Amino acid sequence: MTMLRDDLIVVAIDGSAPGGPPFGVGAPTREEYETRMATSFVRQLHDRSRVAHFRRTYLQGPGMFAGGIFTPNIATLSADARTFINIFTRAGRDRPKLFLTGWSRGAAACIQVALDLQAIGMGVECMALFDAVDQDTSTGWVPWSGANLSIIPSNVKHCFHAISARTPRRFPDGVVFPISGRQAAGGVRFALRAFDASHSSIGGLPGITYARKLATGAAEGLADSSLARTPLTAAQREAVEARRQQERAAQLERERQASEQVRAWMWGQLAPLGLIVG
Repeated sequence: MTMLRDDLIVVAIDGSAPGGPPFGVGAPTREEYETRMATSFVRQLHDRSRVAHFRRTYLQGPGMFAGGIFTPNIATLSADARTFINIFTRAGRDRPKLFLTGWSRGAAACIQVALDLQAIGMGVECMALFDAVDQDTSTGWVPWSGANLSIIPSNVKHCFHAISARTPRRFPDGVVFPISGRQAAGGVRFALRAFDASHSSIGGLPGITYARKLATGAAEGLADSSLARTPLTAAQREAVEARRQQERAAQLERERQASEQVRAWMWGQLAPLGLIVG
C-alpha cells in the first residue's frame, strides 16, 4: 500500500495543447485539452505524486504569446497556483513542502510561481521542468530580448530540468522562444540535462507531433521538394511514398525512445525524494 504524504502539495502546469490556436482564441475545451495531454509527463507526475487528490492540482498551460489580453498566461497561471497554495498556508498551519512541475510555457510558469513565492519568503521543495520556454508578455518578456525567467531562484531546494539538445532550434522556437531555467542561484541542487528529442517529446508527447506529420509528410528532415518538380510514374510515386512512410515511422520510433529516456531520467531524480509513486 502506498503511503501518502501529508506534508506535501503538488502544482502541475502543462504546456499549450499541441495543435491548438496560438493566441488563446478558440482554445480547446478542458475535456479536449486533457485528452490531448493525457500522456504528458506533467500529467503523469501529477497523477503519480505521493499525495491525496485534494493536495494536488493540474492546470492547463498558457496560450502562445498570451499577454494581458489573452488568457491563460504565465502571470495568471502563477496567480492560480498561488491561490491553491494559499489553501494550505493559512494562519496557524505549518507550511507544506511544495512540488512544482511543468512543460514548455507551463514550466516557465513554474519558475514564475517560485519567484512569486520567494517574494513572500516561501520555499519550493522541488521543481521538475520539461523544456521551459519564456515568451509570454505577461512576465515582461518581449521577442528577442532574452528569457527573463532564466535563473532558478534560491528558494528552490531541488530543480531538475530536461531540455532539447537540438541546435539550432528551428524558427521560431530557437529565436523567439528561448529556453528558460538554464541556470540556478546558489544553494539550489540543480541538474540540467539535454536530450536529442523534439520539444513535444521532452514533454512526453512524441506521438502528437510525429503522428500528425506522418499524415502530412512534414516530419523533420524528410521533406523532398524536388519530387514536386520531377515527373514520376504512378508506380514510382507509390514507391517513394512507401519509403517516406517507413522513414517517418522510424523517426516517430526514435522520438518515442528519446522521450522514454527523458522519463527514465526525471523519474530517477524524483523517486528518491519520495515525491512520486514508482
